[in-house]
Amino acid sequence: PDEPTFVTAAGAVLANRDLNPHWFGHPGSTTIYLLSAVYALIFVIGYLLGIFKSPEDFRLLYHDDATLTYLSGRLLMVIFSVAVVFLISQIGKRLFNPKVGLMAGLITALSPLYVNFSKFIRTDIIVTYFILLSLWFCINYHDRQRWRDLILAGVFIGLAVATKYPAVIFSVILLLVVIDEKKNFQQKFLRLIASASASLAGAFIGSPFLFLDFKNALKDVLFEARTEHLSHTGAGFFENFIWYLQDPLTQAFTLGGLFLAL
Repeated sequence: PDEPTFVTAAGAVLANRDLNPHWFGHPGSTTIYLLSAVYALIFVIGYLLGIFKSPEDFRLLYHDDATLTYLSGRLLMVIFSVAVVFLISQIGKRLFNPKVGLMAGLITALSPLYVNFSKFIRTDIIVTYFILLSLWFCINYHDRQRWRDLILAGVFIGLAVATKYPAVIFSVILLLVVIDEKKNFQQKFLRLIASASASLAGAFIGSPFLFLDFKNALKDVLFEARTEHLSHTGAGFFENFIWYLQDPLTQAFTLGGLFLAL
């Protein structure tokens, strides 16, 4: 049910020649822009091959049969999902050993929840990709103390937030990496300012109109945060927590998997 939100917004960016997606619910901007780029590429290839004579032909195809726009978007998600598995395996290999990296990648690739989300046009897989990239550069910075790694870790956190808001939680990891350094307070403070600025820059790169159209962005955020949704009304923190344990988490990981995660 979420797919049309991103597909329609991506099409509108091209049709209206307006980079403002006018929707910031997730905010999902990176997903929308990437889809727009994919659709533009499809049109250019189709135009060169004589399949499309004008943008109007592409628009008519979308309204007559939207298979191409949805399937291409889903293939984009598959590419990101494979990249996520690769990153997880590389991080496991680097922090532990090749066997751990291989096992981590395998567990991810076989997770029912992960496989399910990898098939649809959503923000979940892309935000995971950006978070893992940020983690990779956090590890780099911890090991090598290079400014470049600190800045890139911040930029990818910003891109993750521009994809899905809850990614902001990961900024705590970058904060801990900087605090853990054997430097004086002034040096640590300077690095915190630099990483925070890089994160804001990354968010702006991924979703400029989140800042430039802040009034509408805030309206969409408040709408998404409403407590009553059609078929998704919450029952309170503890009731919701129990529901997650009994339903989606158990289905995705099994009780044994949850025990191992704990």
